[in-house]
Amino acid sequence: ELGDPGQAIRLLEEALAIPEAEPWLGAEALCELAVLDPARIPAAEEAVEATLGGRGDAVRGHWCLWRATGDPSHLQSAYAGIERLLQSVPPEYRESARTHVRLHRVVREAWDRYDSGES
Repeated sequence: ELGDPGQAIRLLEEALAIPEAEPWLGAEALCELAVLDPARIPAAEEAVEATLGGRGDAVRGHWCLWRATGDPSHLQSAYAGIERLLQSVPPEYRESARTHVRLHRVVREAWDRYDSGES
């Protein structure tokens, strides 16, 4: 068990009250909530498009939406977002960013499994 889902939901709902300070925070909180509460999926998908739409910081949102929905288009968007982000990293640091940033690593591993037909 990774933790108490009830406590996670309460803390994420608190984060939803902060989007005026950090607009992306509310979108990410909704995406994390969608993993725990599928009824939140439509709002989370809307928030990703409205708040983060197409920017590299939507990687986490698409990753959470993929975990919540199983829709491979979200996994593909997360993977493509990482690839775009890595293009802005100096070449000598790209491999480190690809393998040492946890989110990058788990998305790439999931994409490789999906792309090879394992999941």
